[in-house]
Amino acid sequence: MRKKANPGKKSAAAKSAKSSPKAKGRQKTGRDILADQLVKLSKDMNEEGLKFLIQQAQVILHNMQVEKINEEMRKLDTMDRVSRKSPELDVGRVDIQEAANKNHFILIINRARKFLVLEEMRKLVKICHAAGNEKEASPRLYRWLSENRQDILVDAAVGGSNDPVLGAVYNLIIARYKVKE
Repeated sequence: MRKKANPGKKSAAAKSAKSSPKAKGRQKTGRDILADQLVKLSKDMNEEGLKFLIQQAQVILHNMQVEKINEEMRKLDTMDRVSRKSPELDVGRVDIQEAANKNHFILIINRARKFLVLEEMRKLVKICHAAGNEKEASPRLYRWLSENRQDILVDAAVGGSNDPVLGAVYNLIIARYKVKE
């Protein structure tokens, strides 16, 4: 006849099943095993040894944070280099994007994206249509921008009144827009 188990005591098999990683539904990772070893070793250490371990752990964590930051910086640097080489962001790019309600425009020159209100855009259109060609229009555009929107010249790195990008602005405006009163 079998002996009945004491309900207050758990069998060795039940204890082992409860503490085993498979009973929790996962396998122990290498990190878990190392952390267990560290806990076991720390039980036999004196206070001085524990302080030393804590200092070393802090150094290791600090180095990990620095490495993470350095990795993020490398990624940003790589993205920056790629964007500088991207053909759509090359110097000399000129485009105008219109808002759906046509109350403002985005003038894209080189890598700069600058907002223009409708009145500013109308003035640029008038300047371009009043000029006979891009050679006449470039200094006029440069003068108006330097008097009214210096930020565009600075951000777009326009080199002067003879910068070829101003001729490209002229050609784009003439091709897309007519003078409205």
